[in-house]
Amino acid sequence: MKKLTIALMVCLMTMSDGCDFFECKNTEQPDINFEFIVWGHVVVKDYITKNIITVDWNNRELKSPIWKCYCNGKKNGPFTNWYKIGPGGELNYEGIGTWSFKMDNDMDYMYVSFIYEKDDLGDFKVYYSELAPYNNRAANLEVKIEIEWDTVNNKILDSRVTLI
Repeated sequence: MKKLTIALMVCLMTMSDGCDFFECKNTEQPDINFEFIVWGHVVVKDYITKNIITVDWNNRELKSPIWKCYCNGKKNGPFTNWYKIGPGGELNYEGIGTWSFKMDNDMDYMYVSFIYEKDDLGDFKVYYSELAPYNNRAANLEVKIEIEWDTVNNKILDSRVTLI
């Protein structure tokens, strides 16, 4: 009975965390180092009229938490960036520096989200293979944030973030 219990425990351990280890071992890649920069623009439309009203959002602030996610499920972050929306919808970075990261696995990725006040506007992931061409330089990633705004109730009804 004791041998059966030990064998069962070994099987369970192998099936739970062991798979991640072997999967991550099989997807290892050469180290890359990159500066991670996100920029872009925002388009705000009136929900009812569909008119573009982005200029009404001039100087509003967006928060952008970023996480470095590893193959094994571990996450580092958030590393938070702040942006102000310009009159033409441009995302104006409010920081004084940028974040740099290292990756060494095909399953590693950067997870980026955008938040206005308490509303989640959308997110995206960027994997090792997409960032490898930026090794030892800046990865300048352009996004488009589209917002449908209810001007009567002063709230977001729909939004999406697209990596261009």
